[in-house]
Amino acid sequence: MICEEKSSTKTLWSPVTQRHGLVYKREGKKYPIKCSSQTSPTQGSLYLTNKTRTEEDIINRNHKTLNKSTVPLASQDDNTKIVSTSFVDVLNKKLDALYRLTRPYTWIGIIVGILSTSLLPVQSLADLTPTFFMEVLKSMVPAILMNIFVTAINQLSDVEIDKVNKPHLPLASGDFSIGEGVAIAVISTMTSVAMGIMLRSPPLFIGLITWWIVGAAYSIDLPLLRWKGSPLMAAVTIMILNGLLLQFPYFVHVQKYVLGRPLEFTKPLLFAAAFMGIFNIAIAFVKDLPDVEGDKEFGLRTLPVILGKEKVSKLFSLSLLDFYR
Repeated sequence: MICEEKSSTKTLWSPVTQRHGLVYKREGKKYPIKCSSQTSPTQGSLYLTNKTRTEEDIINRNHKTLNKSTVPLASQDDNTKIVSTSFVDVLNKKLDALYRLTRPYTWIGIIVGILSTSLLPVQSLADLTPTFFMEVLKSMVPAILMNIFVTAINQLSDVEIDKVNKPHLPLASGDFSIGEGVAIAVISTMTSVAMGIMLRSPPLFIGLITWWIVGAAYSIDLPLLRWKGSPLMAAVTIMILNGLLLQFPYFVHVQKYVLGRPLEFTKPLLFAAAFMGIFNIAIAFVKDLPDVEGDKEFGLRTLPVILGKEKVSKLFSLSLLDFYR
């Protein structure tokens, strides 16, 4: 211990000790003492005003026993953050898979087709009421849902082929299970048909049922079905789904059940139906160009498989392929 004199009070510094190779020192801790001289400056009495601790007490204080309750664990906030982060990742992955399954960009053609067909029966600006647009909007929703069924059943029927042609699709890549794909197809179909019944429009309901039957026949591998394996039936299917079903049912629905006029097939309707029919036949042949390898491996005799890519490309413009994608 070192005693430093300062007036009548001196300061005691705790000594540096060493045990088992460890240095223990109470840094910055001073112990004031009183020094009184009686006979000579070199002699004196030391009176500690603070009670000192033994070396063992200091060691025990600096080395507390770790109890089970004092071991630091991940806090509840950290666990919540980890769980929420993983939930967000899973949700984002499922939404991305749903986008690839339903292909929302194909809805643009449906929306434009229904809107343009619904405007054909309009005779004056007085017909363009809020009720008119609301009825047209309500008729679009079951059509979009039925389109989701067609895309879902097509991917469910082509899982092995898509692993070769389109491995990024959710069922082929495993981002969606077969059960999830079936659930999406069933729910979209039932909701679409239920909305068709609620709209109380026989032409719209018949159009949705026809859409469901033709879409299933195009993809499902059963006797007399799987129309996508025949160039002729594939062209007929695409012409019906993307052409005729977006023309006649919606024209009749708007003309008779929205505007309340007697049924009459006008020349603009017939021209639009003929144009869209020819246009979709061309799409039906061109759309299979990227899938030749997988179709050939699994025995689908599409037009590009039969004639070859080069000949089909010459028959139909490649711009149609870019539009369809």
